[in-house]
Amino acid sequence: MNDREKLLGILMRVQHDLLLFLACNPTQKPVWWSVNEIFQLLCRFFKNLCENNNMDFKKWLGTNVPKVSDETWNEGNSSYFEIFSEQLLYLFDCSRLGENRESKMIHSD
Repeated sequence: MNDREKLLGILMRVQHDLLLFLACNPTQKPVWWSVNEIFQLLCRFFKNLCENNNMDFKKWLGTNVPKVSDETWNEGNSSYFEIFSEQLLYLFDCSRLGENRESKMIHSD
């Protein structure tokens, strides 16, 4: 494992942990907003790696597993892409964005 793979694995783990903090913290105090800025920065970093249709990096994210020293963090050996997909599903579940299929607003909206 080279230094770049270690760095990307660490960034992935930090981004994932920050997402959990933001999603599970019901109050948006100043620390929440500071953590949110760091989370957004990491998300933009990964997004920018794939910009301009960088297929080599997109393929790399889809096939490689983040390397972190905590073996229990990614027990399923999910790739970066799979982790991003799981995060998106988690956010949909937390926010209920995908629940309302009606054309009218309902109370839960």
